[in-house]
Amino acid sequence: AADIRVVIFGHTHRPYQEEHNGVLYLNPGSAGPPRYGLPPTVARLWRTKEKVMAEIVPLTAT
Repeated sequence: AADIRVVIFGHTHRPYQEEHNGVLYLNPGSAGPPRYGLPPTVARLWRTKEKVMAEIVPLTAT
């Protein structure tokens, strides 16, 4: 069996993050112009030996 810990997907431009049965499902959203009334976002991903973690990060103008 494959040892899959993360599934990263896109196309919807909607940020999404959920863990199910030990697998992290992550859509970072869209880093481009706002879509569907949602702000631009990216995802920060990191791992330890035991776990993969992510954070959806809104991009704001400075």
